[in-house]
Amino acid sequence: MGFRLGSQELANEFLRLQDENAETQAKLKGLSIRLIMLGLDAPGNEDKQLAIDIENGRFIDIQVQTKPAPSDLRTAPFDKTKYDARVVAPQQTFIDLISGKLSLLEALDKVKIEGDIGKLMAQFAGFMAFIEFISTMGIEP
Repeated sequence: MGFRLGSQELANEFLRLQDENAETQAKLKGLSIRLIMLGLDAPGNEDKQLAIDIENGRFIDIQVQTKPAPSDLRTAPFDKTKYDARVVAPQQTFIDLISGKLSLLEALDKVKIEGDIGKLMAQFAGFMAFIEFISTMGIEP
């Protein structure tokens, strides 16, 4: 069974699975980031936002918001005091990146990144491990 990207079910699965795989734990260790992923125009004509707080490779908090597209999530100001980065892209771009149909380099043309790019780049290996972790969950369009 797969999960829809941006769903509460997926967020719950992140929390449930984070302790089950020692290899994943090792790859995520050291990743500390407060990240917003905003997927635009998801199936069902929705915008889906995941606000994720990861501390030393552990999911501390995950907030899910879904609103009819186009939503005010698109124009909400980015709060740099609460989050390190916000990544905005069409939902399909995130799905293609997670499924491996799109490389990170190819995805950079299709995403908008706000916030502390330096912090994101400094934790590149951990961020890629996070993408790999998501890819194991059978993400559905």
